Formats: sequence, structure tokens, C-alpha cells
Amino acid sequence: MAGHPIGAQAAARIRPFCKLSRLAGGRAWPLVAGLLLISVSRGMAQTSTRLLVASGETVPDHPGFVFGPFSGLVMNARQQIAFLTTLESARLQTPAIVRSVGVTFSVVAFRGLVAPAADTVFESFGAPSMNDNGTIAFSAALGAAPSSGIFSVTQGKPVAVALAGQSAPGAVAPFQAFSSPVIGSSGAILFGALTGSGSGSPSASGLYLWTPQGLQSVPLPAGFALGPGEMLQPIFQSEDESVWIPNDVSVAAADDQLFRALAIRSFQSLTPPPNPASTALALAPLPQEKPVPMLLVILHGTQPQTMALEGDPTQPVMARLGAGAPPVLPLVGVESAVAGALEGRVVIASAAASNPGDLAFYCYCNGAVEGLTTSADLAPVAIQPGGRGIHFLTSDGSHTLAFTAPLAGQANTNAIFVTSLP
Repeated sequence: MAGHPIGAQAAARIRPFCKLSRLAGGRAWPLVAGLLLISVSRGMAQTSTRLLVASGETVPDHPGFVFGPFSGLVMNARQQIAFLTTLESARLQTPAIVRSVGVTFSVVAFRGLVAPAADTVFESFGAPSMNDNGTIAFSAALGAAPSSGIFSVTQGKPVAVALAGQSAPGAVAPFQAFSSPVIGSSGAILFGALTGSGSGSPSASGLYLWTPQGLQSVPLPAGFALGPGEMLQPIFQSEDESVWIPNDVSVAAADDQLFRALAIRSFQSLTPPPNPASTALALAPLPQEKPVPMLLVILHGTQPQTMALEGDPTQPVMARLGAGAPPVLPLVGVESAVAGALEGRVVIASAAASNPGDLAFYCYCNGAVEGLTTSADLAPVAIQPGGRGIHFLTSDGSHTLAFTAPLAGQANTNAIFVTSLP
């Protein structure tokens, strides 16, 4: 694993769902009250899902190549999308990072492209991160020493941010391996890294921040410890706020517990408190699951703040019932990452426990659960009963989601879809 980027699946599913630092709550959770403030009306607008691109389609400006499967999806507020894929021909499968501006696609980096490091080329990539200015950051394995690094691309020009073998600030050994990074609104880049000599000595782990002024180590909060060989990887980003987990933790469990923690605390913050007789179970507890350690990082220029969070899978999520509202159908779980507080709305992909094959987007708003899509809305998507059909859920922070899923009617075809919500 040393020298190779990790965390592609986690980091790819991290576009905005809320401004965590604006939310007020207890001392240990200064991010919760006020999270879910805006309810949803299905009558506001027509929901639509459209196909953006499917595997097997021709890569623009690259004759003889077609797109392979897609992963590592991220969208910014300008609805630009960056993603991982492979460029495939009769003889080659070339890993690449691609940017989409509408239906216009451009290859940002690919295997064999000369990297901004001495005498080496890109080999493979971790999931990209992209800010609203369109700057893309990513980790990459390289074809020679240095073996890996963190890079950013602005207007087509790649720049090395950190390289394996480079001295790590605050560490006694050089960088050895990197997680996928997160890029903030100012262009500052956060990343997890292992440091060590690589000669059998134990590796140390840390969180680091790059700015134009240089690299710095980010102190972890008291009590937040990483084991030998554990590296922090991002599972969520909202502009200058991100949530990180150790790389040996289940991403699916972290998705569930982050949503569960936000929803429960928000429900507890409702004023006046809901009448218990007018509430129902929205998400059942998972008593066999272990709590997931999570780290919240808030960027303020060159002064990041960190806070330890811990999920509690043993707690159920409750929802209030409105006057004349249909009964709440308990959800089967968090199908994909929490996608966004679109103007205050927390949106997830899930399904009713009574019909796990009917995948949809749901909003947990003001303590209530409401479906945003129907089966007809997701008709282009092939949903397999009992399977995780939607992956890499991301948003523009407003009313547009993007995700990867199988394409209906075409076997073994992976695709990127865009959904406009009410």
C-alpha cells in the first residue's frame, strides 16, 4: 500500500450538504441546531434525471478510445463535475481524471502524462476534489521515484503539492503514502499521509495542509488517536469543511453514522419538541455496529480547526408527522453518502424497508422524512433489489445531484446521471 493513493471511494462522495460551522449546539457538537430548517414540497417543480455519459461512449478528442467505468465523482457549485475513469481502446486501459462542463469533457490527467516530479509520469489516481474555482486536487501513484504525491491542476497545469520522500512538517520521517485530498475555496489542500522510512520501521500518520506559503501539520484533537498504519481519508466536503475517517473504517458505516448523528441532534433541537404521539421511526438502530471515529476539519485560511465526532449506531432516527402527512415508512438505511443540504435539506439515497428495491432520494427536513423522487423519476437507472445501485452521490449545493449507477436496459454499462430536484 505504501506509495499508492487510497480512499478513492470515500473521497469521491463529498460535495456539500451543510455549512456545519454555522450550526449551533452543545460544546461537543457546535454544528447541529438549525441544520434541517426548510421543508420540501413535491409540487414545487418537476424532478428529472438525465444521462450525462455512459461507459462505452467515445472520449471526445481521443479517437479510438471509449470511456470505461466511472467513480470518484465530485461536483462544484458551477455544476462542473470531475471523476475517475479509464480511457479504453482495443489494446489499452488508461486510468484518467476527466472534467465535465455540461456535456463538454476534457481529460485532466492520464497514465503516461509527464508529472511535475523529476523524471516520472502519472500511473494511477485517487479520487479528485474540486473547488468552485474549478481547481482540481488529487493523489497519484507515479512511475518512478518519487512513488506518489498530491497534485493540483489549475487551467490545465499540474503542480506538485507533496511528494513521497519529501520531508513532512512535524514528523521525523519523510512522506511515504497519501490519502485522497480535499481542496478548499482558497485553494488550500488538506490530505492524510503516512510518514516513515519504508525499511520495516513503523509508519506514523498525520493530517497536513498545503497553502502557497508551504506545508504544515494539522494537530489532531485530544483523544483522537490513529493506530499504526492508519491513514485519515475524507468522506465529506462542504467548501471549507470536511469530515475524515481512518482508512480501515467502513465507508458505508461512516455514511450512516454521520447522517444518523446529524438527524438525531437536529430532531432534538426542534422547537417546540415534537409530540411523541406524532412521531415515527425513520431509521432503525444498528446495535451490532461499532461507533465510527470521525474528524471534522474547518478551514479558516491557514488556521484549520479540528473536532472529534463519534457516531452512535445504537440510536434510532425519529421523524415527526405533519398534519395530513402520509405515514413515515422506515428507511432501509443510507444507500449512498449524505449528498447535500440543498438550501438546508439533507438528502440521501435510500429505500423504504418494506420495499428495498425501490431506491429513491429522500429529504430529512425539519425533523420530517419526505421522498423527493419516484420510480418514474429514476427510470434511466437500473436498480437491483437489495443492491447498492447509486454510488458517489454529489451535489452543487443547491438543487442538482450527480451520481454513478448502472444504465437501465444496457447490461454491464456504468453511467453518470444528473438529477434536478424540486
